[in-house]
Amino acid sequence: MYHQHMESLEEVAAREQAEKQQSLRELEDLYEWLQQFEDPPPAPRPPPPRQFRNGDITQKGYEKKRTRLLSPYVPKQNTTVGSGGSTDTRGVSPATRALRRGNRRLTRNESRYHSEVRQEAVQ
Repeated sequence: MYHQHMESLEEVAAREQAEKQQSLRELEDLYEWLQQFEDPPPAPRPPPPRQFRNGDITQKGYEKKRTRLLSPYVPKQNTTVGSGGSTDTRGVSPATRALRRGNRRLTRNESRYHSEVRQEAVQ
């Protein structure tokens, strides 16, 4: 009786092959089902407008490059007076430093000294 229930090697191989094929079909079905949830592939970027293809630059790019090239020859303008947020003192004029120093609180003796200096200057 034991021999009747035993499969031959060919039968085992055929059964395993059939199971493998069924698993592959199930995986393919699962893959197709999952694809509906994926984002579509990104659209290809359109080519740049014809006027920019030959190495031309935009007006903004021209002005940026022009400003960068001319910056060593343009006199510096001090636009940081009154910003208050910056503690960076590089490139700040002595007059600006004096103004900032003048904004700190004075002790009693300093205020007396400053008022005396001011009175002498007025006289």
